[in-house]
Amino acid sequence: MKVRLFGAIALVVGLLTITGTAVAGGCAISASPDPGWIGGPITVSGTGFTADNTVFINLNGVQLSGGTPTDSNGAFTYNGTIPGSVGTGDLNVFVFDGPANCEDN
Repeated sequence: MKVRLFGAIALVVGLLTITGTAVAGGCAISASPDPGWIGGPITVSGTGFTADNTVFINLNGVQLSGGTPTDSNGAFTYNGTIPGSVGTGDLNVFVFDGPANCEDN
């Protein structure tokens, strides 16, 4: 899943624009808000992952959490903050629940 983040010189804020919902291999993820800001809230949710497991969420290679639990249906919702270390431009949201399980990017 790609998102776009715009920044301004000398400001610690940037605009995050979601460009679509990703679906691959039976799993799906979405991220919001659209638009959002560096330092502002972000919600990433998904379905089709391994039930009663943990997913890891990365935004441009920056891990957003130490792990987010999935429910008995393999769904999850993560609520956090957009870190300034993700940079600007096109960003990639990557969610995985293990090397042999569902990956979505």
